Amino acid sequence: MKVSLNLIKQLINFELPPVDELVSRVNQQLGGVEEVIDLKAKYGGARIVRVVECEKHPNADRLSVTKIDDGGVADVPRDDNGYVQVVCGAPNVHADMWAIWLPPKSTVPASFDDDEPFVLDARPLRGVLSQGMLAAADELAIGTDHEGIIEIHERDVPAGVALQAGASFAEMFGLDDYVLDIENKMFTHRPDCFGQLGVAREIAGIFHQQFF
Repeated sequence: MKVSLNLIKQLINFELPPVDELVSRVNQQLGGVEEVIDLKAKYGGARIVRVVECEKHPNADRLSVTKIDDGGVADVPRDDNGYVQVVCGAPNVHADMWAIWLPPKSTVPASFDDDEPFVLDARPLRGVLSQGMLAAADELAIGTDHEGIIEIHERDVPAGVALQAGASFAEMFGLDDYVLDIENKMFTHRPDCFGQLGVAREIAGIFHQQFF
C-alpha cells in the first residue's frame, strides 16, 4: 500500500519528523516499509514554461525550434530576450502554450529508477542546438501518451495557483512528496488502516498525538 506523506500532513495537526525517523517508527509499530519513493527528487528538475516562439526546423520537417520563457531560473544560454532555445518533435507544440521543460542536467523522470537514468544535456538536433526537452506524459511517467507534449491550461492547476514561468512542476502539482510503500500483508488484520485516513490516524497514535 502506498501512503502519500503530503496527504498524511493534511490529515494530522502536528509536524512529522524527518522521513528516516518516521520510517523507523512505522517499521517498529505499524508494518514494514518496503520502499521510500522520493517524488521531489524524481521531478525536481521539471519546470513550467511558456512557449514564446515556435518555428519549423530548417533541416527537419517534423521538428520545431522553440523559444521558451523559464522565468530565468535555469543556468543556460539565452537569446537577447532572455529566452531559451529548445528543439521539439511534438506535433502539438505551438507558440503561447504552457508546457513542462526538462533542462540540461535533469533526469527524464520515466528513466529515474533505471540502472542508467537518462540525463539530458544541451546538444544539436539536425544542426540546431537544443537546451533539454519539452516533455510528454510518458516521459514524465504520469501517463502513456507520447503523441505530443503536455499542454497545461489554467483549468489544470490547483485552485488559487497561477501559471508562472519557471515554477516547479513538482510543487505546483503536489509531487514534492515522499511516498511510503508499506507491505500489504501488514494490513490483512488491520482494516482500520485501510486508506490514507486510517494510516494517518495510526501515525498520530504512534506519536501520541490526538487525531481530529
